[in-house]
Amino acid sequence: MRGLSIVFEDAPVAAVLRALAALAAGAATGPLLVLATERFIAAALEAAGGGAPLDAVAGPVLVLLALFAVEVLQTAVRSLTDARIEIGLRSGFRTDLTAKRARLEYGCIESPETADLLRRAAAGPQMESQPTPERGPVKQAFDDVIGLAAVAVRVVGIAVVLARLSWWIVPAVLVVAVPFVLVGIRGGRRAYELERRVSRRRRRAEYLSGDVLQGRESAAERALFGYSGYLRSRWRTVYESVVRLEMLWNFRVWVRFKSAGGVAIAGIIVAMLAFLRPLQEGVIDVSFYVAAVMALLQAERVVAQE
Repeated sequence: MRGLSIVFEDAPVAAVLRALAALAAGAATGPLLVLATERFIAAALEAAGGGAPLDAVAGPVLVLLALFAVEVLQTAVRSLTDARIEIGLRSGFRTDLTAKRARLEYGCIESPETADLLRRAAAGPQMESQPTPERGPVKQAFDDVIGLAAVAVRVVGIAVVLARLSWWIVPAVLVVAVPFVLVGIRGGRRAYELERRVSRRRRRAEYLSGDVLQGRESAAERALFGYSGYLRSRWRTVYESVVRLEMLWNFRVWVRFKSAGGVAIAGIIVAMLAFLRPLQEGVIDVSFYVAAVMALLQAERVVAQE
């Protein structure tokens, strides 16, 4: 939450616009899209059966195009606001981080734990060689919270729309999302612990590769003592240990998400079969059934991606 507040402090207008655009896109591609799809299918079936003119489909088609336009507009707003947010964090958060480093006592400066902490705060694991605080964990925390809010709008909105069929639709749709939420929370905690474990090794590998083996200041010593081969072997050992840990973690995350996906797909299949009885009894029409199935599949896909 502190990382989220930093973004709103350093770039308030861009952060608010980004949040509103994400929530609007979540509503447009979630519950509103379900309703619009139902109207389009109903109009298309009626027009195909001769009960309505073909131009009756024009209205639902325009609504669908407008909803897709909202999603495209959200992508453009995200690109523009991301640039403004990074500028704000560069002038605000980066400045504060630099001032904090300047106030550190000498003992903290020489402490490996402090160096690892500053590196994790300044940049993510993909930016170790060139730390950029405005694209690091603070910005990532903001993106994650906004993305989670948009997913909640989509999933809950879809559940509310489908609730007119039966009361159990809302808890059923939420149950579909539970496995992914639990896996995501656990995965986030494990990712943080992994970063704590590998940050020192990654920093050591960067030091050996950048400063000692490639740095200009060490060129004379490398030529005089001929230690490049030995240090290159040391660097490879450290670097490969980091790669092994990250690959193992990625594999475990993949297995967990696939397992959660299997549970979610099983729930969707059960819901699709449950919808067949009210369809046969005439409680719902074909347009609502197709829209409901598409909504459930979309909810599973959105939650899995986010």
